Amino acid sequence: LALTASERRFRDVAEATTDWIWETDTELRFTWLSERFPGITGHSISAWIGRPLSELMEAENQSLAEWITLPGQTGHRRLLHCRYLSAMGHQRYCHIAIKPVIAPEGITGYRGTATDVTLEVEAQARVEYLSRHDDLTGLPNRVRMREFLEGKLRAQPTQMHPLAMLSLDLDKFKPVNDLFGHSAGDSVLHEVSTRLRDCIRDYDLVARQGGDEFILIISDIHDRKYVDTLCERIIAELTRPFLINGNEIVIGASIGVAIAPHDGVDASELLRFS
Repeated sequence: LALTASERRFRDVAEATTDWIWETDTELRFTWLSERFPGITGHSISAWIGRPLSELMEAENQSLAEWITLPGQTGHRRLLHCRYLSAMGHQRYCHIAIKPVIAPEGITGYRGTATDVTLEVEAQARVEYLSRHDDLTGLPNRVRMREFLEGKLRAQPTQMHPLAMLSLDLDKFKPVNDLFGHSAGDSVLHEVSTRLRDCIRDYDLVARQGGDEFILIISDIHDRKYVDTLCERIIAELTRPFLINGNEIVIGASIGVAIAPHDGVDASELLRFS
């Protein structure tokens, strides 16, 4: 009777918590899942009973089985960050905590909780993204540009295969804001970003420095003429009229070029030179 009451309390807590609770055998196959499991994951309980925990979720750089069966788990609440796919195929994240189920004959299985942290992970990813990207255009900002540039310079570009940094300023952009308003100016900047992205290769980078200033990092250049041709293409693209709210807006661009290693071998030198 005492065991039944204890078990009832456990089940009541399991259904009251926002976590989902699980039990496995010694082979880490699910033997029980709380009623919260389908509500959070979208998976049915019956579909997972008898299947291994590792088939549902995984941790980075560590086997779930190794972590769960580590010596010293008993009496310690340790958390492991895991990811899994919901029934709809969406990536979700959780923290799991486990304890062995101990009987007189030894460990008979494991019991644990899974706390969904998807919203927290996505919020943190968004914060990190915004810290390195321009909110208006979605382009990398000066922080991300600097990281990218320094990474490319660590690869030590050579005279035969140099790196080019293009510093671009928009011409006649201020009158756009004055004549058509800042909303139109923002639309022009957004379209400029799209045109610049279309001009470069997938492994190059275009970043917005702020205002009407942009930086392009072009690596693995096999012919210096490529840079000249690219600059000509960019200027041609940006002098094409922009149609914003029925208005035809014409601007231009000026480009400064710095070449590594000829003009410098670190980011600060190149930024000054361009």
